[in-house]
Amino acid sequence: MNQKTLFWVETLYAYNGEDESQISFGVGEKIQVIDDGSEWWAGFSETSKGYFPSNFVRVLNENEIPQQRQQRSGGGGGGGDMMNGILGGRSGLNQTSFPKKKKKRTTNVK
Repeated sequence: MNQKTLFWVETLYAYNGEDESQISFGVGEKIQVIDDGSEWWAGFSETSKGYFPSNFVRVLNENEIPQQRQQRSGGGGGGGDMMNGILGGRSGLNQTSFPKKKKKRTTNVK
């Protein structure tokens, strides 16, 4: 099942992904969000795809999406050429394209 871009976000803080399932980014980068079902969202940046913490970003208004990206993705819609470039010619993204997100182990210290 192909997923469409739900909305765009801008990164507020830098984040270094801890494994191959997570996306790394600097401050001010734009990401297309395709899944926002938890505290970790899935999406695409200009160079990679993966999961990222939702509290490191802010949702962009339609008029904040750069014009070049609006034309490519249909104004925040289906993804178009940009997704094709990132995914090597595949249109859209299916859930199996993302590695499983690894759960963090927590240790209770008493």
